Amino acid sequence: MSLDVYALCPCGSGKKLKFCCIDLADEIETVSRMLENNQLHAAEQRLARLLRKYPHHAWVVVTRAMVQLELGEMAAARDGLYEALPHLAEAELATLLYATAAFHADGYEVAKSAVHRAFQKSAKKHPQMVSALAGSVAAWFQAAGHPLAAREHLVLAMRLAPEEDRQAIFLQLLRFDGNDSDPFFVRGVHPVPNIEGSEEEQKSVRMAAKYGSVGCWDAAADLLAKLAEAAPEKAERWHALGLAAAYDGNEQRAVDAFRRAASAYADPGLAVECQTLATYFELTHLSATVDMLARTIPIQSVSRVLSILDQEPRLVRLPTPPARDPDQFPVSAVYEVLDRPAPTAEQLSTLSRETVPVLQGQISIYDASSEAGQPARLILAGFLDNGLNDADDLLRATLGELAQFDQLIEDKVVAHSAAFRPFLGRWGSLSGVSNRRRRQFEIAEWDRRLDELIETTPFAVLGDRTIAAAAADPQARVAILALVNVLDAFYLESHMILDIGRLLGRLNVEPLPPLTVGPEESVSNLSALQMNRLPFAELSDDQLISVVNRTLLLHHDRVLYDVLVEGLKREKCLESLDLDRVYQTLMQLARSRNDSEAAIHWIRQAREKLAVGENAFQIQWTCDLRELMIRVDDPADPELPGLLQRFSRYYGPKIPRLREMLEPLLASAGLESPWENGQIGGLSDVGGSVTAGGVWTPEAEAAPAGAGKLWLPGS
Repeated sequence: MSLDVYALCPCGSGKKLKFCCIDLADEIETVSRMLENNQLHAAEQRLARLLRKYPHHAWVVVTRAMVQLELGEMAAARDGLYEALPHLAEAELATLLYATAAFHADGYEVAKSAVHRAFQKSAKKHPQMVSALAGSVAAWFQAAGHPLAAREHLVLAMRLAPEEDRQAIFLQLLRFDGNDSDPFFVRGVHPVPNIEGSEEEQKSVRMAAKYGSVGCWDAAADLLAKLAEAAPEKAERWHALGLAAAYDGNEQRAVDAFRRAASAYADPGLAVECQTLATYFELTHLSATVDMLARTIPIQSVSRVLSILDQEPRLVRLPTPPARDPDQFPVSAVYEVLDRPAPTAEQLSTLSRETVPVLQGQISIYDASSEAGQPARLILAGFLDNGLNDADDLLRATLGELAQFDQLIEDKVVAHSAAFRPFLGRWGSLSGVSNRRRRQFEIAEWDRRLDELIETTPFAVLGDRTIAAAAADPQARVAILALVNVLDAFYLESHMILDIGRLLGRLNVEPLPPLTVGPEESVSNLSALQMNRLPFAELSDDQLISVVNRTLLLHHDRVLYDVLVEGLKREKCLESLDLDRVYQTLMQLARSRNDSEAAIHWIRQAREKLAVGENAFQIQWTCDLRELMIRVDDPADPELPGLLQRFSRYYGPKIPRLREMLEPLLASAGLESPWENGQIGGLSDVGGSVTAGGVWTPEAEAAPAGAGKLWLPGS
């Protein structure tokens, strides 16, 4: 198909082809046809020949770079563009392609100036491509452990994306905000404080905002730093500088600014918020860390390795977790490596914190994947100072030549603050110990470790004093409250709940007052720390609904429990809530507190409120299954035998593979299967029948054949 000579020239000059690159029209048409037919290598070779004749022609340079990027030749595209850029008059696209090539070839830290130049020059003309580059930078920041920078680059990517791509990026943003591996206070929005000043200063504020709007937060931070240094008593300037530096991934600069803001703020809530971010960055990025390591070792035969490992008394095989996404390699087996043999049934009753086996590492076994070119392999993960080398020695002695230890590859999985080292060691799984008893054991142990941390660990933010020693100093209140926030986030990441009220009461430190808002005031732009201080009972219905949605996403366990309980009291909230999800969440939160009585209460509430109409059987079955999950935590629960009988006799004949699904759960709890002890039969064995709504009752008349709808897990 011939080119339209009156169309805009593809070189990007803005002129018509007839009055611009008409001499290259035949070559443009030929290369375009090659690209349409996916003849990338042939097109690249033809463009290379053209480049010798037209070394600085925009269309030749840019088209060749795009082909090289498509072929994955990042360094070649980077070098070709670098040489040509100074000679190109209309360079927006070339600048963007160069930044993209440099980022993928060299990494963000090397390519940062090129990336920011592309953000500034190309965002208006090529927003979709800049959006893609910003998304790649966001992924880099997330992998490198800079969550605030990752989120803000993701927001930039969403803002520049075309409408058809915006929803997908928005879902990524939701997943980011719901990712509880990052502290709750770095997820979600961070309101930028209002900066007052002269007209000249306002120009700098506006220019900083303009730089930030295109992802150039280092330039924004430079402007804000000048404003802050000109009026060091104004906390808002330091606060804004801290945010800009954090979005730039510069934690050292952010810490310094947040500290200055905390010391300058008269509002204790804002002071604690800034100090919390400073403390978090200091502990995780600027202080000593304890690294979890992963050692990957190729193995000869998965079946032979499993047979050998199953015989080792210091290894405990765990239930195999399902893959979380289709692209994840399925794990064949998981083991815990203990520092001593697992206790026998006779030893369980006398276990103490001194005799419980300590976890030295975790082993994951993966089968070979011909599609991915991956050999069968074993991954040993753990902390170096917690016996990882001992676990490694055990594997070497046990597996011998079945594992190629000479090909071992070691990677750092995650770094934890060394200040919280007392909490990182944990016990191994104990077969024969109920989950409820184990949870009691864990909670008591974490209480003991918290006492140890408070009394013995000095913190730089407290002037190298311990929390207990600093608590008597009124000037240390902001720093202590910030440390408690960071500790709270660490607890949540470890699926524990810190009783902040009890802790502050013990330290005799006054907590922050509730954050009051007017009934018409929006709460959607509050940070997570601000939202957690709201008096939920005093909020309007619309405000509470907004807070419910935010807390369900951020999932701060203690706050979420209180918010959902309040939401269940409001008629308007009930109309907008997914009640099944609410009751399930409350049940799970109560279970995590080891409060089985409260968990059962919420299950009963769900039955009472939801098990009606045509979905009654589904709700009833779901509630019974959740109740079973709670009650098997304590095999001595007197209600458990009757519930198990209900599953075997009533649900068993109705739900395919129910026995296959439940027996591993019961076995892990040391319970006998009701299908094995002879207590299995049809519905007639337990009396009663099923109503048309699908609910079993002892007195109800039988439902007509075909009534109700069978629901299976996952359907």
